[in-house]
Amino acid sequence: MARLANEANLVELQERILTFFRKLRDNKSAASVALLIVEHIYYKHDSHAKAVIQAHNFSKKWGTYSDLHPACKGRSDFSIVDYGNSAQFHPGSFVGQPSVNAPIVDFNSRLEELCGFIFEHGDERSKTRALLSSVYYHALHDKYYRARDLFLISHVQDFIDKADIRTQILYNRTVVTLGLCAFRLGLFAKAHDCLSIICSGRTKELLAQGSIRSPDKDLEQEKQERRRQMPYHMHINPELLECCHLTCAMILELPHLARSMANGSSLAVVSRQLRKHLAIYNKQPFVGPPETTREHVLAATKAVLSGDWRKACQYLLDLEVWNLIPGEGGQQVKNLLRVRVQEEAIRCYLLLNSDSYESLDLITLCQMFDLEQTQVRKIICHMIFNKEISASWENSGTILNVYKVEPSSLQTTAVSVSDKLSQLLESNERIVDSLVGVYGYKDDWNVRDAKKQWNTSSENAGSRMKGRHPGWKTSHRPVVQKGQKGTRVVRNNKTDGTVSSNNRNAWTQKHRKHSEGTINQDVNKK
Repeated sequence: MARLANEANLVELQERILTFFRKLRDNKSAASVALLIVEHIYYKHDSHAKAVIQAHNFSKKWGTYSDLHPACKGRSDFSIVDYGNSAQFHPGSFVGQPSVNAPIVDFNSRLEELCGFIFEHGDERSKTRALLSSVYYHALHDKYYRARDLFLISHVQDFIDKADIRTQILYNRTVVTLGLCAFRLGLFAKAHDCLSIICSGRTKELLAQGSIRSPDKDLEQEKQERRRQMPYHMHINPELLECCHLTCAMILELPHLARSMANGSSLAVVSRQLRKHLAIYNKQPFVGPPETTREHVLAATKAVLSGDWRKACQYLLDLEVWNLIPGEGGQQVKNLLRVRVQEEAIRCYLLLNSDSYESLDLITLCQMFDLEQTQVRKIICHMIFNKEISASWENSGTILNVYKVEPSSLQTTAVSVSDKLSQLLESNERIVDSLVGVYGYKDDWNVRDAKKQWNTSSENAGSRMKGRHPGWKTSHRPVVQKGQKGTRVVRNNKTDGTVSSNNRNAWTQKHRKHSEGTINQDVNKK
């Protein structure tokens, strides 16, 4: 912490070095120094950066705060202070409490200026890091659409797997910050798309905020991982990250959970992680008051499904992690969550209980869920349009007539086939994940067959998934080495096995002859 206070001195020194290199017209060295300045600016909110500059100017003028005399720290009444009588009053109290006027610095324009200089004169690695730092800064200040457009136009996700590990860590941090920005603005679907990629597993390792001990790692790899760890003051709070991810998953999963409870089938799964936690939570024989963040979100989910939206809001809004959002963002997030929980609660109520009514009064629904008539009418019309419920409005516009439509046998069969196809898709994803590790199931494979043979199809599968996963590392993919006698597959610099091309061809010919013989026998029988 003592050395962290000298960061402003380091940035000031880097500014002088940058000016020196630009005078010498050494743009390559100047771009490297500009990148160092950007890396000391991008992760700070403007409110924090202004406080750091003010503390730096105070120390330059008055020294450290602990060096000040106690007489000058309190308020001085200038009407009674006798400046000539130093025997009665300490000279330090004549001036009063020392203060400085911090200069007004536009960090946004300064960051854009430095990034523009790096884009013009820097190398490829510097350009990538400057781009990700700029996206991180805009997302930190709730400029979601600007950060998103800058992120997507650059196509950085297409070549991030070829970058060094430190740049991949910065990429993961940027994606997470972009998701948190979308969450603060109420864009829960977009926030879930960003957060689910990193929060599916090994979050601390992907963000370089902690390492996981593994028997596969040697001592040198552990040392390198410890050197790549981010400083504590640059950490993204993992508790806030988990809370935002699970809250987004809860809001998006509530209609699907209600539909599955009403019809007995789950056609779509938004978050497998939330479903897994909810299944474990429901199997507990005794459930006490929620203590952790995860338990609060799961308890709120059950409260909404049971129709008690006020209790669900109490579980969510009483969390202390919302105080970690800078500025007025915490209260803004609470207001957005309250409205969204009310909207999802009325949707779940209609999906679960519409079969029990013949008609519903609009005014009664507004009183039950504490919403305006325009909001309730909009939600119900949207559900009718998407064929989630079979209903229509009367001429008065305040009575909703509900129709009971029983599904036909063909529809029931189609639903069962769809469920089986989804299970088949999930099993195929698990099989592919055991080879390339993309879908997030690889962490669940605690026991693997060491004698399992690799083939060249894993290389094609890895190329198809390339650039889609922000946490993708080159060490996760098998490296195929082709030789004369066969194909050797190397994973993490260790040979998993050898597949002989001659044996493979012989097996293919034998299988083909067996298939042709079987077909000929069937034709003869007919």
